[in-house]
Amino acid sequence: MFNLIGIGERAGSGVPDIYSVWEQQGWKQPEVIEEYGPDRTVLKLSFVKSVDKKALIKSADKKKITKKTRQQLDKIIECMEADREYRIGEIAEFLGVKETRARELARELIWFKKIEATGKNRGRKYRKTAESDSSDKI
Repeated sequence: MFNLIGIGERAGSGVPDIYSVWEQQGWKQPEVIEEYGPDRTVLKLSFVKSVDKKALIKSADKKKITKKTRQQLDKIIECMEADREYRIGEIAEFLGVKETRARELARELIWFKKIEATGKNRGRKYRKTAESDSSDKI
């Protein structure tokens, strides 16, 4: 088809190039599908990132909570009063960390269902959940 419109070399050298570009970008490997009746060959190109099992294992290993992080998470729960909402700046202040770190820790606590977030973006506030009162430690 490409030859009919004047594109291509008729040498088949473009297919290996496509495979190498997809590999470099980390996209899912192209699929060659052969169909009969009518006869045709389809090259399926996905722009979806490929799932590398080794990378998944490494990222799962990174999710383990370090001793220092656990202490920081416990301190947040310990310092929060039950009926009060806190801004991320206040959490960062009583931990002595930057707001970006406090946000990461808050996300962890939300995932553990120890705190809950209300509001969006700048207006977001955090408060303890009833679940966190029963078992303060993570």
